[in-house]
Amino acid sequence: SLPSKRERRFNKRHSNNMKQHQSTYQHETHSKSGRLIMTHEKLQSLLNNDSHQAPPITKYMVDNAKNLIHSAQSKMLYTHKYEHEAFGPNNDRLFYATLHTDFSDTSCFPSNVNLPSQSANRSMQEDNGKVNSLHLTNIGAARSKKRAETLAATDFILNLQELGINIS
Repeated sequence: SLPSKRERRFNKRHSNNMKQHQSTYQHETHSKSGRLIMTHEKLQSLLNNDSHQAPPITKYMVDNAKNLIHSAQSKMLYTHKYEHEAFGPNNDRLFYATLHTDFSDTSCFPSNVNLPSQSANRSMQEDNGKVNSLHLTNIGAARSKKRAETLAATDFILNLQELGINIS
């Protein structure tokens, strides 16, 4: 049987609202802390660095990012945990993997490390002017959870490089 006039109007109105919502949806580009969320496009721009300097990250580091942070974990005595979220309409959904890293003891850092001033993605506890613990938050966004985790791990490696620590 054919839908009634009332059902046809409802279906038409509902489909127009969905199209309007899908066309205006924009994914987040920055985390709550203000740090740029690592995406495939941002990673490609870092890998294809056109300047004469060496790129801050190599393809090897990207491919083995999760392995690198696991092997560095035993040397640097930190803990890390992933959180996952998905946002966006079904046809444009992105997974966000948030990597929380806690350094309970910063005495294992090399002496040349530039410990950051307090910022939103880096929180720390000080005792008599000496930093005792450090918390880093990094986010990766991709179409799959696995890729989002890899991007978050890559962003963590870049964050450590900003502090002056090279784990590769």
